[in-house]
Amino acid sequence: MGLTTLHNLFVREHNRIARIFSAWLKLYRPELTDEEIDEYSYQEARRIVIAENQVCTLTMVYIQSHRNSLILI
Repeated sequence: MGLTTLHNLFVREHNRIARIFSAWLKLYRPELTDEEIDEYSYQEARRIVIAENQVCTLTMVYIQSHRNSLILI
């Protein structure tokens, strides 16, 4: 998978999470302004996507560094 494809995948994932979180905030936190909802949604989606990216990266690093010592069942 190319770098551009992977970047595009994470951008789309970020937007998907931000839309879900924005809808949730509008429903359960009606006192927030649209600007606050946008900012919270953006930051929360950013945190989640960064964590997903770290899991993918660290999993691949672990597999590559322990390739010879892994026992596959």
